[in-house]
Amino acid sequence: MKSLSKLVSLANRFTKYSQSAEGLDIENALKAGGAFNLSNEVAPLLNAAQVPEDAAVSIKIVVKPGPRFSFPVTVTRTDNNGKVVAVTTAAQKLSALLNNNKSIQSLLANALKNNLTKELVEQQVNWLTF
Repeated sequence: MKSLSKLVSLANRFTKYSQSAEGLDIENALKAGGAFNLSNEVAPLLNAAQVPEDAAVSIKIVVKPGPRFSFPVTVTRTDNNGKVVAVTTAAQKLSALLNNNKSIQSLLANALKNNLTKELVEQQVNWLTF
């Protein structure tokens, strides 16, 4: 009887794991909802965050159940010696602006709500680059 109970428990865990959304599922849901390429909405925030014109920007989305979002941002530029350096202040400002932008978060949430069929677990997805 114990072995049958263990088997059922393992089957339940496997079923739950196999129905969890992966990064690609989230990316596809955002694309289907028109919320994956929000470059036009995010671009004005680059100026507000004082991102240098010659900087490279990479934005990821961390999606958590709810859904809730956070936005890890990396801003780099090449210095006069050809070395790539991080622009931490601009990255932090841009991340904060995205974390506080309810309009963008609403677009993302609606896209997931309407297009994601699997259970939402915390995932990180590459989102935008400038």
